[in-house]
Amino acid sequence: MKTSDNIKVADVVWVSEARLAIIELEIAASIAPEICVEIISEGNTKKEMEIKKLLYLEAKAIEVWFCEESGTMRFFNQQGELKQSLLVPDFPKQVKR
Repeated sequence: MKTSDNIKVADVVWVSEARLAIIELEIAASIAPEICVEIISEGNTKKEMEIKKLLYLEAKAIEVWFCEESGTMRFFNQQGELKQSLLVPDFPKQVKR
């Protein structure tokens, strides 16, 4: 997707049919998918992940999810960190391998 810091690609995304209709034929999506997920590895810095989160939200993502190496999920929206996803409230806070 196009962001103010060039083009960024989330590790995993979920996009609605309505939003897909807008971005489907674009080379770089003009608007972010509703949910952008980043899988965090030991090579990622906190600063790098904070920047990505802000860029995705700025590009109109509704939520940004971080999956840490331990499987712990963290959910964010424009207001900050959430206790759980508002879009998918039943999504687990811990994913198992």
